[in-house]
This record gives sequence, C-alpha cells and structure tokens, in this order.
Amino acid sequence: MATIELTHIDPLDDDKTEAFPGSFEAIQSDGTEAILISHSLADITATDANGELLQIASGTTATLHLPLSAPELAPSTIGLWSLSPELGVWIEEGVATKSVVGGQAVYVAEISHLSWWNADFATNVATLTTSYELDGVAMTAEEIAQRRDLRLRASHQLNGALYDKSLNRNVSPVPTGVPLTVWVESTTTNVGSQSHLFTASANQQLTHTFNIVTLPAAETPPEGAASCGLRRRYCVDG
Repeated sequence: MATIELTHIDPLDDDKTEAFPGSFEAIQSDGTEAILISHSLADITATDANGELLQIASGTTATLHLPLSAPELAPSTIGLWSLSPELGVWIEEGVATKSVVGGQAVYVAEISHLSWWNADFATNVATLTTSYELDGVAMTAEEIAQRRDLRLRASHQLNGALYDKSLNRNVSPVPTGVPLTVWVESTTTNVGSQSHLFTASANQQLTHTFNIVTLPAAETPPEGAASCGLRRRYCVDG
C-alpha cells in the first residue's frame, strides 16, 4: 500500500513562505525566462511500505488539487509549473483550472510525476541592483546576508499571490508589472524597516541604495529616521 503526502504552502501565510523551495525563477514552455507570482504550491510524495519513494507510472497521470486560500482573487485558469531539482528553477508544464472539490476551492490539473507543483502566473524579468552602507561603510549583499541580525528581501503579496525572495546578491532578477517592495529588516528586534516600493517593466534596470545606521538600544533615532523606533537596532534610510 502506498502512502501519499501533500505538503501545501499557503502564499498568504507569512509563517510558511520561508519554506518556498528553489527560487521564483522559471523557464516557460517556449524556452524564455520568467519570474513567477504564486497562488498555491505543494510538494507531493508517495512511498511504499518500506519507505521507498514511488512515482506515477509512465504513460499515466494523476489529478492534483492545489488548495486556494483566496479563491475570489485567483484567475479561472493559471500556469502549472514543477520544480526542477537539477536546475533549481520552475518548468512550465501545463495549465490548472479553478474548481470546487468537496467544498474546497482548488486548482485542478493532471500531472505526470510527483514533485513540487506550483500554480503561478509568469511575469517578464527586470533587473534590480542594490547597494548597501552600514554605518557609512559600503557592503555587498553577500556580506549583509552573512549577518544573522539582518535580512534583505524583495516581496510582493497582493490579491492572494506571493513573490518573496532573499536578496543575497547585489544584482537580482525581479518580477515586472506588480508592486514590489525591497526592504532590510533587523531580525534581532523583529520590527519591519523602512522599505522601497516600485513597479518594474520588462527588461528594466533598477537600482536602489540602503543606508543602514546602528543605534544603541536606548538612543533616540537621528533626525529623518523617526520610523526606526527606540528599540530597533538598525534604522534604514530607504
């Protein structure tokens, strides 16, 4: 007897978005690159009685139901993508259709293999170049990312869809046509920092500089940085 497990990630659940596998980078059926905005995704595995992984038999398919937490915001049809473990990107494999099954709103699709599956719409690609200064000293995104007390992110969460990426490079591909927020957060205080919001167009080259200032715990933020608050260690001039 086989045991089938579906591990679902809800794009609207902030506690689960960190578990998003791979990147949001994708390859469309025509071979062009894209950035995905996700409405629902899940990992589907099957094992036998000995715990060995199983796959769908060659030449056959299985019906996949991807739950929707905001069905009123989801399009009636959407692209279906699977994660390539070799490339670390999503590959377009077909279309999913919105339906209601057993009282639950879902995307329904036929799949030919078990893996991570994602119901997303694809956007064109823009390029974001970010630079950083910490207390007046220039730092690379890689150097910032190595610090445990700071996080760099670019994110879009609107109309039931998600894009959320760690900016661990100074130059990153980002989605187009949707409001995108780039931000720096101090993980030691868990207080959101000042951020920058923009909407990119296809092939656009974007730049943004973050100036991060270290504050003693009880120090009043400097003029122009009132959004930092008294307990936050870092304030960001976005």
